[in-house]
Amino acid sequence: RAFERVEPSPPVEPVAPNQGLRMSRYAVEWDRIPDARSALRVVDETTASQVALPAAPGERVALCFRGFLDVPADDLYRFALRSDDGSRLWIDGQLVVDNDGLHAAVEQTGQRALGQGRHPIEVWWFNATGGVDLQLRWARPGEAFDAVPARALRH
Repeated sequence: RAFERVEPSPPVEPVAPNQGLRMSRYAVEWDRIPDARSALRVVDETTASQVALPAAPGERVALCFRGFLDVPADDLYRFALRSDDGSRLWIDGQLVVDNDGLHAAVEQTGQRALGQGRHPIEVWWFNATGGVDLQLRWARPGEAFDAVPARALRH
């Protein structure tokens, strides 16, 4: 095996006094998450304690979870993003997990070296029609994946 040493992405020092993430809902007609999303009109906005779907999220809908991930220590973090339909995870503005497109529930993984502290996080999910699923889990090397705890999410 070849190993490469990577420096952890440094944390930011945001003013993020609240637990959870901001969750915005959009009405969409997607089969993939577009790169250009800034012109979308928010239908409603609330706070979510975790990256998870609210009850009956609906069809032809997209959700965006935004805030900060509070990382407990410098390390290489692995992320698992499960969704039905598409989803994508960005940390520090970098795409970490791409689980986009129309599909049944499937999980994709990615990893990023992160420094202790807070890092901007953004998760997009959409549902065209049919079943729905969204789960975000994380793990450090050698550990099993577990749900990202609510205490690690701030906005």
